[in-house]
Amino acid sequence: MKVRDIAPYGVRMPAELKDKLQEIAKRNGRSLNSEIVKILEEYVTPPKIEDLKAPTAEQLQSFEEMQKWTSDVAEKIKQMDRAFRKNFPDYGEGE
Repeated sequence: MKVRDIAPYGVRMPAELKDKLQEIAKRNGRSLNSEIVKILEEYVTPPKIEDLKAPTAEQLQSFEEMQKWTSDVAEKIKQMDRAFRKNFPDYGEGE
């Protein structure tokens, strides 16, 4: 997509927020506009979570391998939880 094909869109924001975004953009070597677009894209794009696979017979025979497998599963569950909380504001209520 060419820049000229993108419609400009003015956004009103508090000066403090703009300053924070400019600092983040500078740290990341991007323009303020590029940083805002990146943040928005990350917000609306679902996270990629690798397939959850059962442990192999080899993993089942090794305490260390099962610890690693369990840790990997726990991390994937955390990723899914963050995705649910981000996309479904009522998720987790009533627990």
